[in-house]
Amino acid sequence: MTATPPGCRHRHGTRNRYEYRLCHAPCRCSGCRAACARYERDRMTALRAGRPWSVPAEDVRDHLRALRAATHLPCANIADLTGVDERTIWAILSGERVGYVQTVNAEAIFALEPATTTPHRVPVLGTHRRLQALAAAGHSLTGLALARGLSQNLLSAMLRVPQLLLYTSARLAIDVYDEYSTADGDSGRTRAYAARRRWAPPEAWTDETIDAADARPWDGVRVCSRTEVDEIKVERLVQGERFDRVTIAERRAAVALMRERYRLDDLQISARTGWPRESIQRTRALLGLPPISARRAA
Repeated sequence: MTATPPGCRHRHGTRNRYEYRLCHAPCRCSGCRAACARYERDRMTALRAGRPWSVPAEDVRDHLRALRAATHLPCANIADLTGVDERTIWAILSGERVGYVQTVNAEAIFALEPATTTPHRVPVLGTHRRLQALAAAGHSLTGLALARGLSQNLLSAMLRVPQLLLYTSARLAIDVYDEYSTADGDSGRTRAYAARRRWAPPEAWTDETIDAADARPWDGVRVCSRTEVDEIKVERLVQGERFDRVTIAERRAAVALMRERYRLDDLQISARTGWPRESIQRTRALLGLPPISARRAA
């Protein structure tokens, strides 16, 4: 096996490495010879069968660009997923001396669809909203990170990422949010910090709106106070009167009272109050109330 010269990115056991000419150092190891022989055998078999051995590179290049725009995958990741050499991927994208692409490589690249491929990076907006909502609920991000066995500054650092975040980090934030958004935290300092910045609590978001760039938090929840309760307003809420703004504590008191007095389920409470059903489900979980069907079955 010939030592890999500086600047060579071709792997051993490939035809590209066999024909590599930089510094006049092509490799003639058994793996590279076998790859070159396999290439010629497959090419001749395809030609004898009347199958095209190569296709124009333009469509393949457009597909790769669309794939990278949607998933932000680097060339190395695309090479690993398709089995196509990284140098080939890079050459197709750049248009460097590539007018045609082997059919087998083109088929492997076309099989990698943007809609079904796990992205490498994703917009950071949903992650910011989830972490801000946890802070508004009184959860210290440092405390959550330590509870999950993570670096203590990991979650806080995500709030400082401006545009795109690694998919694995975004997935981690979703898992933390799903685990802790249905419970109140015990950090008054974090809650006050979030209130000063008007960060929306978990009740203000649904799974559909929290990642949507054009969505805004539901403004039926005031984030200025979690303890302020107007008993008259709560009673009027229970009777079906609607208000533009209520505190989180008033929402919870009204939901608990409607469950206790009228045994209304989530959909019925949503119809009476105009609050999103998913927000009511989250409030019910925070109150520790089971679904109404479970209560009736008990």
